Amino acid sequence: MKVSLKEVKLYNRIMKNLYYAKHLRLLINLLLICVVFASCHSYKAIELSDTEIQLNKKYKITTTKYQNKKMVVKDFNDSEILVEIDKKDEKIARSEIKEMKSRKFSYIKTFVVTPVTYMVSGVGLVFFALAVR
Repeated sequence: MKVSLKEVKLYNRIMKNLYYAKHLRLLINLLLICVVFASCHSYKAIELSDTEIQLNKKYKITTTKYQNKKMVVKDFNDSEILVEIDKKDEKIARSEIKEMKSRKFSYIKTFVVTPVTYMVSGVGLVFFALAVR
């Protein structure tokens, strides 16, 4: 069976396009992962002492009912904490709280990691576009 030059060129073009499509898919997935994980805030675990809890501040609280739910502390006393969850006030007993994390603004994530990620992704897309030509 003889293969014509035209068929060989077509096969090579298809294989080249599949190669580029595979790499483009990888690049897009990496970009999406970077976007999803690029956060300006980080959370640090804190003790449930009264000195560390501040009013009208966001916390991630894990209880028997909620798993890492973002809540705003409205009021607290020795036995329970009044929080706002999805625009509804709710009281949570301190004994039910498994873990409490304080929200902190991260300058490094915001002004270094996120812009560098977008620049590297943009450069990758430009090189990919030039390679496909």
